[in-house]
Amino acid sequence: MGKMQAESAGARCSPRGALPARLLLTGLGLVLVSCSPSKLAQCQEMAGVIESAHNFKGEYDAEMDSLMTTVTQTESLDDVKSAANQYMATVDKVAANITDLNESLDALDFADEQVAAYRDQYVEIMQDTRQEFDAAGQAMALVAQAETPDAVRDNLEDVQTQVSNTYSNIQALSTEEAMLVNEINQYCTAASTPIAE
Repeated sequence: MGKMQAESAGARCSPRGALPARLLLTGLGLVLVSCSPSKLAQCQEMAGVIESAHNFKGEYDAEMDSLMTTVTQTESLDDVKSAANQYMATVDKVAANITDLNESLDALDFADEQVAAYRDQYVEIMQDTRQEFDAAGQAMALVAQAETPDAVRDNLEDVQTQVSNTYSNIQALSTEEAMLVNEINQYCTAASTPIAE
């Protein structure tokens, strides 16, 4: 009986009864290819991370506008410095959110080269946006550190100019971001995964 089992096992493993090694490797390759994330899955993954950017952007817009108004219209030195410090704290929060977003995007490993290229472009836009906020925060630090009302007045015009320039640059970057998101959506349309605009 042992000899019969051995022969039976040999028949199952014989070249006639087995798949050729080349076919097994090809089949394995197909399995590996089909196991890699689809374009759809990659688009969805990136869309989920980018969506978080749109959530935190809305939070800081109104807050920063309000704080800038307070800084420019408040008479008391303490109130101006307090508003300037709050403005800088908001800038720091936005910068941290952008850093987290970029780290999340950088952590994504996309097999699709175009999706990876879009990710890299998006990270670059967000990094440029962060640099603009950093510049506005550094300018506002001059107001926050002022010791006298005259020092605030001396620095306020420069701060307003820097914040205005920052706002214009951020608007241009937002336009660039919207164009990129549109391009990503067009690429991903076949995969049915639009990214929030």
